[in-house]
Amino acid sequence: SIVEECHCALQWLREKQFVAWIKPGQWKPTRLGEAAFAASLSPDAAISLMEELLRSRSALVLTADLHLLYLISPEDEDFHIDWQSLHERIYNLNDDEKQVVNLVGIEW
Repeated sequence: SIVEECHCALQWLREKQFVAWIKPGQWKPTRLGEAAFAASLSPDAAISLMEELLRSRSALVLTADLHLLYLISPEDEDFHIDWQSLHERIYNLNDDEKQVVNLVGIEW
């Protein structure tokens, strides 16, 4: 039934920390829920972004703009990659930029 579906959806949102239960019948959005809504992110995209941000807290490279650019780039964009050009660009990165490439999990 629709009531059961709503209950399951609210439970999932609560488990993923998008909403908090205040009292019977009353819910409020968490900071994560408000941020996802304000940014028009799906819950899955918000979770993925949050995980990336949490990982970057321990090793954010600020000596180059590449890490910040990576963190703000949408991951669901559909575009063509020129692999040869990408390889050449990665090969020519400075040491700080190569550190970013390694931190985000790109093996080269």
